[in-house]
Amino acid sequence: MKTMIIALSMLFMISVKSYAGDERVAAAVLESFQKSFSTASDVSWTKVKDFYKAEFVLDGQTLSVWYNTNGDMVALTRLLTVNQLPIAAQISLKNDYSNYALVNLFEVDNDEGTNYYAVVDNVKATVKLKADAAGKWLVYEKHRK
Repeated sequence: MKTMIIALSMLFMISVKSYAGDERVAAAVLESFQKSFSTASDVSWTKVKDFYKAEFVLDGQTLSVWYNTNGDMVALTRLLTVNQLPIAAQISLKNDYSNYALVNLFEVDNDEGTNYYAVVDNVKATVKLKADAAGKWLVYEKHRK
């Protein structure tokens, strides 16, 4: 039993070192990440202001998770395809923004719940959208070209 504990401790230390890379990540953050995403691969860390962001692959999906300095998960994001959106959001995006190219589509899970964001672009403007609870896309930022 003692040998197993030592082996697990060494494995945890090695995995923590590989997750941390060159970025100094707080121990509480690394511990929280390991508990939630122990099978993650290709993990890279960045620090943005008072938050730590880990980008990684889990079950074939590219995810990002944000932690505060205490190791509490603040948000989890993933890139999406249109087919992964709720049906109402798919229909609204296709109907209301058919003259735009989809640049980016992602999901954010946080204390507010699950929200969907899109960036669409055409020759006149780049528009950042957020889907409401009914699946209707609302403009929250627009840049004219």
